[in-house]
Parts: sequence; structure tokens; C-alpha cells
Amino acid sequence: MVGFGARRLFDDDRLEEWPSFFVEDCLYKVTTADMHRDGLEAGIIFANSRGMLKDRISALERQLDPDEYA
Repeated sequence: MVGFGARRLFDDDRLEEWPSFFVEDCLYKVTTADMHRDGLEAGIIFANSRGMLKDRISALERQLDPDEYA
């Protein structure tokens, strides 16, 4: 469960700080209700380390504001 502090980062556009809420060897997985119900392990978002979370945030920021990273 992500606490209030972590949720606030999304509202304040401070996504780059979000991985600091995780230990280095972590597991973060987002899946759909259907996949969970059917017992499917794959996630639509998956990260198994803080470094992977940082990479996902970096990719998301590039996607949201491509001109800044051109």
C-alpha cells in the first residue's frame, strides 16, 4: 500500500522521488483485475529493483514531455 507521502508526489509532479519509497530489492507489479482473478502472474507494469523503477519513471517523463528530452 502506497502511503500519503508517496501519493502526494504524483499530485506535485515529483515522480522522480517516488522510487525512494522502495528498498533496492523490491517487487512492484501492476496488473488488471481480470488477470489477478484468473491467476495470471504477468503484470502490465513490472519492476524488481529500485533501479528499474527509476528507469520506468524516466521513460514516463520522456513520454509525457518529449520536447524536453529531444
